[in-house]
Amino acid sequence: MISGRIGARVTLRVKGTLVERMEVRPFEVPAFVIGNTVDTTFLLRNGGNTDRRVTADLLLLNGSGKQMASAQPIPAKLVFAEHNREASGTLVAAGSPIGPHTVRLEVTPVNDEGEVLDAGKDRITIERRVWLVPMWLIAAVVLFIVLIIGRAAVVVIGRRAEQKARSRRSAERRRSDEDEYEYPDADRDA
Repeated sequence: MISGRIGARVTLRVKGTLVERMEVRPFEVPAFVIGNTVDTTFLLRNGGNTDRRVTADLLLLNGSGKQMASAQPIPAKLVFAEHNREASGTLVAAGSPIGPHTVRLEVTPVNDEGEVLDAGKDRITIERRVWLVPMWLIAAVVLFIVLIIGRAAVVVIGRRAEQKARSRRSAERRRSDEDEYEYPDADRDA
């Protein structure tokens, strides 16, 4: 029986200066969302010359800064030097939030065990603004507009019918007045 551990740990040596540069470009968040689900996408680029292990967290904050939802689209993944890692996340807020909210992306370097390095001093934080509008509010506004348009149509149709009836009555009066009028006889001697 053979027991033991099989594996290899590859380390790289870098000649020259050590460059650790991480950037997020682009971070896409819709500006207006109907409902309570916010879909995001972002591209994490390692512009340095060493591989970096990072974790990315997404937070949905309300207007007062209270956290409403969170997601971790990149849980302690390695991003190779001069490479990109694309990720997306979905934030689902509880209830039916309304108004402006903030989506925050936090990218933090971690070690192999997933612990934060350097107390998070290399953390990248990006925020985007999103307006959340619940579906019931959209339905209520549409219903209100339909009712107003319907009411206006009924009023216009009623006024036209009333005008038509008035013109008919006045035409009938004119005809009846003409029928009752006695025309002078031209044959009569004056």
